[in-house]
Amino acid sequence: MTGNSLGLLAEKSTKNQIIQVLGEQWPLSVKEIHNLLVKQHSFSGSYQAVFKALKELEESNVLEKENSKFKVSYGWVKKLSSMSKIMENNLKEKSQNEVVLLKFNSFIELGKFLINDFFTEKSAKETIPCACFWNHAYPVIGASQEEHVKMKKLFSNPEHYAICANNNYLDNLTSEYTKKLGKKSITGKKFSSKIDTFIEGNKIMQVYLPKDFEEEIELIYSLTKNEKDFDMQTLLEFGSKPREIKATIFKNKELADILLTEAKQIYKKYQKENLLEAAK
Repeated sequence: MTGNSLGLLAEKSTKNQIIQVLGEQWPLSVKEIHNLLVKQHSFSGSYQAVFKALKELEESNVLEKENSKFKVSYGWVKKLSSMSKIMENNLKEKSQNEVVLLKFNSFIELGKFLINDFFTEKSAKETIPCACFWNHAYPVIGASQEEHVKMKKLFSNPEHYAICANNNYLDNLTSEYTKKLGKKSITGKKFSSKIDTFIEGNKIMQVYLPKDFEEEIELIYSLTKNEKDFDMQTLLEFGSKPREIKATIFKNKELADILLTEAKQIYKKYQKENLLEAAK
């Protein structure tokens, strides 16, 4: 397959228009093709121009004749499909090592991305290990009913962990809610990552929170000590406040495995501590 063959599909040329016409119906005579070009593609070229293009496409094995009528060559389509598959695989292989940079305009926008895009329902169906390492558990604010339903599906995965470094009232409130949905959520446990990190399989997302954002969230979490202090309006204003939050997504199986193992070990230690406490 040559670059020219792929190019036929990219350029708006007489040849490309002929291929489009023959891709919908075949076989067709020169006259039939010319008439359809005029009718469907506002073609202004001559009959002779179409005949010349057809001959060149036939000589290039893109088209073949059948009783003096033309059709697209099956061999050419097969080669084109093969080339497309090779290109797709090359792009997939390249993307394995690429770092994707993301920018969110609010805390709620970040949360919605995690629910709707980063974590996938495939992880629950196939029990792909997932983990959240966060300094403060992100409050579930601004989520739609559909997103709450999706979270339930995501967290039904028995290998979905959430480790929160702090254990303020809001941390525990979020943790308890996600726990009810099936997530293995715990608070007050330190972890190795210094920034909020999310993992699904070998896919890793790291979130870089602005300094003023960190200070604001610390203040809100420290002031909300109990149910009396809880103010949904304050949280919604905080979550929707315009701000720039940056994140990176990349794939690294070795690092992902280390982080997932850490999440499992922290959770197992927590379970053991709970059993010992209950036995006292």
